[in-house]
Amino acid sequence: MTVLDRFLLRTYLRSLGGTYAVFLVAGTVLEFLEKARVLLSERGTAGQVLLFLVCRSSELAVLLLPLALVVGIGLAHAYLSRGLEMRALAAAGIGTLRILPVLLFCGLLTMVASAVLSEWVVPAALR
Repeated sequence: MTVLDRFLLRTYLRSLGGTYAVFLVAGTVLEFLEKARVLLSERGTAGQVLLFLVCRSSELAVLLLPLALVVGIGLAHAYLSRGLEMRALAAAGIGTLRILPVLLFCGLLTMVASAVLSEWVVPAALR
């Protein structure tokens, strides 16, 4: 893996991670606000409410991961374009086909993470 690959991978994964965290927190907060009346009227303890949110956020994690990938990659490209890195790569003769393997690797990592979440984490959380 070259220095360029590591730089691009770090940029893409940082953007993906930040986007994913924001989406997951926002989804969990919206889920709590949607179910707050039921959760609080049933006299549930704080531990039960927290357990519900953790279990529900595990389901949201699987649903939001592909969306976070698309938005995160778009934000990373915007960041690279704003900082003129994309223009510097083009001036050095590095085209978009050279960046494609890094994007495919990010997609592969996201696919594996989604499979792990949906096959092991979510079923265990819903038991």
